[in-house]
Amino acid sequence: MIRAVTFDAGGTLIHWFTHPSRQFGELCRLAGIGLSAEDARRASEACVRFRSSNPPRPDRPVEDAWWLEHDEVGLRAAGLSEDLPVLAQRIQAVAHNLRVGWVLDPDIPAVLEELAARGLVLGVVSNWDGTLRRRLEALGVARYFRYIADSGELGVSKPDPEILRVACRRLGVALADCLHVGDRPDTDGGVAAAAGASALIYDPLGALEVDLPRVTRLRDVVTRLEA
Repeated sequence: MIRAVTFDAGGTLIHWFTHPSRQFGELCRLAGIGLSAEDARRASEACVRFRSSNPPRPDRPVEDAWWLEHDEVGLRAAGLSEDLPVLAQRIQAVAHNLRVGWVLDPDIPAVLEELAARGLVLGVVSNWDGTLRRRLEALGVARYFRYIADSGELGVSKPDPEILRVACRRLGVALADCLHVGDRPDTDGGVAAAAGASALIYDPLGALEVDLPRVTRLRDVVTRLEA
């Protein structure tokens, strides 16, 4: 029986400046690259698949070349074929200079309230830089979590199962009674499998092809628990 739910942070609880379904299209717009809503959606889906099949290593910063390739994949999926390296450079210039913060997933406030009301213990397990608690406090949701496992503080990153083991010990639950929710099959699905917990992949664009349970809306986490 599930007694605790842990969440990944970036890409799950919180998103960089806007929801993932709008990120690529908005960056293109700011870079002066016009995409229709349909083309932007296809580009976003292609980018999700690229990140899933070519995940950055958790032990080092993502290199610029990886992001340029990522953006070219998105542009190509949007139907563009000329000057892709130049356009990708423009997108990255916008991304590097974008002075915006992190925003909550729109479902998260209601989901956390519902899970807490059901008596579930909540935690966060994330590859971050040691500042995650302050980030979640600023967004008004840190109070929901009994423990926040930040890899920058612990010195161990997903998919190493130790980070989830530490979290479950601090939450006071067995690993088998924990459901971990995250957007990356490699790190989030991997850490749950290695630790003996359950995994639920958050795939807001429905673009991933994985043999793991998944939801496209975080509100469906509650429905999954009911089932």
